[in-house]
Amino acid sequence: MKLRFRPGALIVALAIAGLFPGEGLTQEPLTIDLAVARALADHPELAIWDAEMAQHEAAARQASVYPNPEIELELEEWGIQRSWLADEAEGTLLIRQAIPLLNRRNAAAEVARSGQGLSAAGKAWARAHLVREVRQRYARAALAAVSVLLAKEGHQLSLGVMEAISRRIEAGDLAPAELTRVEVEVLQSELAVEDAEAVARTAAVALAASWAGELGNGVELAPLPAPVVPEAAGGGERLWMAAAEARVVTAEAEARLVQAEVLPNLEVGVGWRESGAFETNSLVVSVGMPVPLWNRNKGQLDVARAEARKARFEAAAGKREWQAQLAETRDRVRAAQVRHKTLQERLLPALEAAHQTVQDGFAQGRFDALDLLASRRRLLEGKRAALETLNGYWEARIDLDWLQGGADKEMAQ
Repeated sequence: MKLRFRPGALIVALAIAGLFPGEGLTQEPLTIDLAVARALADHPELAIWDAEMAQHEAAARQASVYPNPEIELELEEWGIQRSWLADEAEGTLLIRQAIPLLNRRNAAAEVARSGQGLSAAGKAWARAHLVREVRQRYARAALAAVSVLLAKEGHQLSLGVMEAISRRIEAGDLAPAELTRVEVEVLQSELAVEDAEAVARTAAVALAASWAGELGNGVELAPLPAPVVPEAAGGGERLWMAAAEARVVTAEAEARLVQAEVLPNLEVGVGWRESGAFETNSLVVSVGMPVPLWNRNKGQLDVARAEARKARFEAAAGKREWQAQLAETRDRVRAAQVRHKTLQERLLPALEAAHQTVQDGFAQGRFDALDLLASRRRLLEGKRAALETLNGYWEARIDLDWLQGGADKEMAQ
């Protein structure tokens, strides 16, 4: 049995239930994109952000409403005389309305709407993290299944070595003690298979948990694509900068609101006064406002402006951090892709040819048992190195897609 780690040539059967409700084994394999779509469907974490955006929308509508008017009834000299119908009684009915100045209502609504932008950026960020997490789980599950195949191949190689040594012992060319050495190798390879299967089961459970699935009927996982260095995508900077830019917008809106609050509300009143003493009725009009003599809100305004400057600096720092991580991760992907190609095209074929030569030579008596065991170990180490490189490639590749915003088509748009 030969395992060449050719992505696209392997379909892995894993026991995952809950993927296709009401169905058994699926006709088509589960792809990495389908796994992401199933995890994102009706995800409660994304629904939280939707609810928060609705909350900010309601707050924006409320902020645009005028303050409620006040009604005041004032009675003077009422009930002092012996008669309840005192001639000296006076009554005033007044309606007062506060009028926000300096466009304060719009400024308050703008602050609430900027909260919607923050929530939208938070939802995009949460969605990107979910996509990244599901893709990581899918890659671990698929590569864990490859590791099972590699462990089984190592076990078959151990059995083949034991069979070759047994034939030499039966022919009288080797001492029976040589068989003990390879029996240890066989036991170790059996344990390696059990360990690999346990890791694969755990990875399958973690993947199914992405959409609250449970173990049950088998579902095929489609193979991972061949390692390549993806082209640059345009959504990464927008994703990384969306939250920082939304914080800048919010901070600037809050500064404008504080500035609008420097001038207090104007209060206008209109009413009706009836005087029993003079037997007159009159219209009453009042206009008033607090005088910003001592407290002009200057300290709070300075704080709000400083907060806006801080948000702009944080946005610039975030962009620089994103650029650094993007360059580093792209280099990791490129290095892993080159190393994997080298192992696949040069090292593994050479190790397989060398092992076959040792096997043939051992059957002819030109190599001893130690040479055969050493050849087996070198071949397995080479294949493990290829698998480790593939693991490293997909770890870096998923991070790169996340940084570039290209893993999720909806996010890229």
